[in-house]
Amino acid sequence: MNVINDIIKRNGYSQREAAEKTGLDQSDISRLAGGRASRYSTDKLLNVLILLGADVELVQRHDPAGHLIIEVHELV
Repeated sequence: MNVINDIIKRNGYSQREAAEKTGLDQSDISRLAGGRASRYSTDKLLNVLILLGADVELVQRHDPAGHLIIEVHELV
């Protein structure tokens, strides 16, 4: 979600423009900008990154409690 927001800001996209590029609704872009991404699957968020033209690296690991953590790093 943070990488998506960084790309949108860096490219100067309005929420409407970002929605057009990703196929999401403007309200979805607003939710992502506000940090509310829990309703979106990891696959959906990765697809948004692809549609925005991002090159990313994914790191999958477990925290000490055994919870899965997926880190997304943009390759620039």
